[in-house]
Amino acid sequence: MLRLFFGLPWWMFVVLGALSLPLALYLYLEMNRQAADYEAALVQGPPDLVTISEFDRDTHAGLLGEVVIRAQLDLGMRYELIRKKKGSVRDRAFMIPLYAVDAKDTSQPPIGLLWETDDAIDPEVLIKTLVGEGPLGPIMDLHGSLAHMGSLSSNAEDAFKEQSRAWSSAASKIVIDPFQKDRAVEMERPGGSVELFLVLCGIGAVLIAIGLFKKGSYRRQLA
Repeated sequence: MLRLFFGLPWWMFVVLGALSLPLALYLYLEMNRQAADYEAALVQGPPDLVTISEFDRDTHAGLLGEVVIRAQLDLGMRYELIRKKKGSVRDRAFMIPLYAVDAKDTSQPPIGLLWETDDAIDPEVLIKTLVGEGPLGPIMDLHGSLAHMGSLSSNAEDAFKEQSRAWSSAASKIVIDPFQKDRAVEMERPGGSVELFLVLCGIGAVLIAIGLFKKGSYRRQLA
């Protein structure tokens, strides 16, 4: 592999090195923007509470995708979703369907999902958000951030099919990763922007240097 890499023509090293520099600048500016959003979100505080049936991402989601949503949880449909490859667990998530606070049954698909990828959803954390009891289960004010189902989206759909339950891909638009720790910790302040910028610049400089060295060597061989 290394022989193949160093066998590339000199000009390709120069091009790759030159391309890494604007990439480094873009990532540096983007991470600084995220850090500024983090600081602004802490100052502004959490977004206003909204019911899940009224939720609109553009209107009700705060900076960094933070949300506070009141929904009814169907705890009877708690699922651990696992995706394996060659016998090894590649992705895992814990899922609880979310319905409108006035939903009477599960004949309609869920409006959203409670979704945790790191650890099982802590029942004690959920209990603190309890505000009432609905026909399907507890009604809770869920505080967290919008997430993506990623490679487990098909697993979630299969879980509903296994239980002969109504499912719609629209539920994937309101996927809530609940805060289980301090808000400032959960929102994950971006870091390392300077370090990443310097590393990418260093890689770019090394690639350009290798390219120029190969160019000089090639000319000496022709002389």
